Amino acid sequence: MINAAFERFVELVVTFTGLTADHFSYEKNFLSMYKLTMLPFEPKLYGILVKPEIEKKHLFFHLSRTDSKVFKHFCKRAKIRRSKTVCKCYIERPEILITFLRLKDAGFKDMNLYNRVITSEENCELIDDCDPTALSFFCRYSIKKRGQKYTMNTLLKTYDDSYDFTDGIKMFCKYFKHIPETLKGDILQDGFSEFNHDALSNIAYQYENKNITFKHSKEEKSLEDEIDGYKFCLPENSYKLSEVGTSLHNCVATYAESVQNKACTIVFVVKDSEYKFCIEVRGNEIYQERADRNSKPSKEEQVVLDKWHERHRLVKN
Repeated sequence: MINAAFERFVELVVTFTGLTADHFSYEKNFLSMYKLTMLPFEPKLYGILVKPEIEKKHLFFHLSRTDSKVFKHFCKRAKIRRSKTVCKCYIERPEILITFLRLKDAGFKDMNLYNRVITSEENCELIDDCDPTALSFFCRYSIKKRGQKYTMNTLLKTYDDSYDFTDGIKMFCKYFKHIPETLKGDILQDGFSEFNHDALSNIAYQYENKNITFKHSKEEKSLEDEIDGYKFCLPENSYKLSEVGTSLHNCVATYAESVQNKACTIVFVVKDSEYKFCIEVRGNEIYQERADRNSKPSKEEQVVLDKWHERHRLVKN
């Protein structure tokens, strides 16, 4: 009987408020009905109040059925500034209240930066898709280092794949203690680009997978060399491969199994204690030769590589 009455009540609410039925929990019939009857002037606010993220904040305040200022009371309780922009965006997209609170938790205080996000559906989606804990961790670290405006610019850089951003920010939080300072600086400068994401992936791979020791054949070992100050080396294990990939901002760590199974050989090149290249060799063929961020070697570097090719009878694929 109660469920039947509640279902009918929901039908009426959906019809007259525009809310969807998925806003209502059948495990909280009376509480849901109470909240709805108490919010006749702001039906859209109900969909926000029942969000788990809002309920966890315990933003309780006195509700009255005849209170036409319930939105004002919510904003006051949540410490959201009710500017004209906020009110306008709320009418068009009520979920901006959650976006606003996420930015607030992340340490932002400048209303111009809030407006830059909530007035753009694309920017809102970028923030909303992030793990809130990771978002707050990264932003507070970045704000301390570079300030609010610079941090927002880093967040809202346009990437081909938003997965690099959302996944990258989680890895930044999870493996922060293991990230080299140079990579942290690159991320603050360039954001979670494809290259920085790959570098973080290498770190994640190293700490989530067992270290694999490579047993190089005599033929593979013959590829080690030194030419004009450039040392051509073989990685002794998968952790070394990860270290090289992190430094060069590429995904070479994922080649560990291929190296172990002799599907390919990875050679890295060092000069003046800095990693310069990664080279993928299959048989006597060069499949890839990439410098930092998958860039091509300079003319000077290519001369050294050509000498190495000739000396070891290697050809480009």
